[in-house]
Amino acid sequence: MKIELASSYGFCFGVKRAIKIAENAGDAATIGPLIHNNEEINRLEKNYNVKTLEGIDELKDEKKAIIRTHGITKNDLAELKKTDIK
Repeated sequence: MKIELASSYGFCFGVKRAIKIAENAGDAATIGPLIHNNEEINRLEKNYNVKTLEGIDELKDEKKAIIRTHGITKNDLAELKKTDIK
């Protein structure tokens, strides 16, 4: 079997940007998975302490929240704005 790789492959611009935001934020939480790549999500948690939460109600001691690339509901955004979380 012959395997050919495209001349350009890897994360798209948006995913690269989301990863960089998470790396720079550190000690933060994402509301839902930041991207669809478990290995990268695990790396962000291990190396940058970026946790993945299922919902806003799980936020506890986090000072920063990262809204994932697919966004959150208007209600969740309104609830998040009521907190001291950046």
